[in-house]
Amino acid sequence: FRRVLFRSTLFSGSQSDYESVILRLTEAADWSEAGHIIAEDVFRAHDVDIYDPVAVTFTNAVEAQFKKR
Repeated sequence: FRRVLFRSTLFSGSQSDYESVILRLTEAADWSEAGHIIAEDVFRAHDVDIYDPVAVTFTNAVEAQFKKR
């Protein structure tokens, strides 16, 4: 469910953009690199308000994965 919400809200509905960003995030060396990917390839590329609840949930989910590493 969250993937569908993320894709529709953060990636303008683009499955390919979503998959590309997820792959890059998986390969990111650390949270700093991941944050840059999110800022450039999600928020700026798709004109997303960083304070949108879906954007915050996405960012928090990605950050949580890096804290587990």
